[in-house]
Amino acid sequence: IGMIGSCGCKDLSSDGIWWNSKHQLGKVYFNLSNDNVYLLDCYKNIIENSLSYDEACCLDGFIMITQYDVFWREDIFDAWHFYDASQSMEFINKGYKIVIPKQYEPWYIHLGESSSSNYEDYRLKFLNTYSSTIKMFESI
Repeated sequence: IGMIGSCGCKDLSSDGIWWNSKHQLGKVYFNLSNDNVYLLDCYKNIIENSLSYDEACCLDGFIMITQYDVFWREDIFDAWHFYDASQSMEFINKGYKIVIPKQYEPWYIHLGESSSSNYEDYRLKFLNTYSSTIKMFESI
């Protein structure tokens, strides 16, 4: 195991957006800016197993715990969007597993706002940079 996260997916949709996956993983409470806390329960279409974690192909970036040093692709992903998906692909390309521990209750509260600035540009960069890795995990 090379990296642990709290939310992500087992496969990727063809658009490269992890939350559009048919097989999402994890739970988190989040608060964007209006002081309301929401539960994001990402467990969708997951087959139960006896392990204490599920393997993932892509993590959300609000928490990424690593055991190995793998360079971040700051030459391509130098802003808010897709840095987390990029780092997930880098770990997979190095042969490391990415996992999300099973959570019956969320372990984290994610506080913060997101920006939609340049989202589509970074999404296309992600798809172009990691097309061969993404194909291994693409949803059908």
